[in-house]
Amino acid sequence: MFWDYAIKQYRWFSNWFDNGLLNSRMTGNQESLVEERVGQYRNGDTALGYTKNRAWIGDQGLMMAGLFMLLEIFDELSKYNPLKLDIDGVDGLRISQIGFSIAKATGWALVDYDIGLFRQISKQDDDYFPFGDEEDYAPGPGIYARNLMFLALSNSDYFELFTGDTYRRIIAANASQAAGNPSKINDMWDLHTVASDLDQITTALALGVPFKIPSE
Repeated sequence: MFWDYAIKQYRWFSNWFDNGLLNSRMTGNQESLVEERVGQYRNGDTALGYTKNRAWIGDQGLMMAGLFMLLEIFDELSKYNPLKLDIDGVDGLRISQIGFSIAKATGWALVDYDIGLFRQISKQDDDYFPFGDEEDYAPGPGIYARNLMFLALSNSDYFELFTGDTYRRIIAANASQAAGNPSKINDMWDLHTVASDLDQITTALALGVPFKIPSE
């Protein structure tokens, strides 16, 4: 049952990938980001709230984790599939390429390398938060970190990738900032921000990445 739903979701996203969801214009070098929303409706009209080249960091983490999870299951079924589950049309190489292209592009386009902190979104403009839903975007860095942590703890290859020097610096910088942020909650933005901060700190602790805790 799980595989049936997973493969249907993959095929749906695969069609979306081929029709504009993956954007390599923002990065190049065979790297791609998942755009913040689909560009067109089926009838060809521009989608409401769509802004070209806008990508949210939370989407990158969710899609990267989903693709790598699917790849692991597909690899297992390719070797041993006693239930004869449908794996036709699943391209393991393409899944891997997309997943790693998102991981690389996120590091390039959604991290401020001077200080190592995640950016919420790739495009800064007057419509930074479509429809004014700022709180929906607040947990983005935490969502990315949480999925990165999940992958690292589930597979030794991903652990090596996401605890290498580059990612260690990024994880440490974000956890240090999170540890120094106020924890008072007055509204939904604060709630989502605190949740994101906790994800950043948890990721650093789980992966054994040292970070600074501000003194009183």
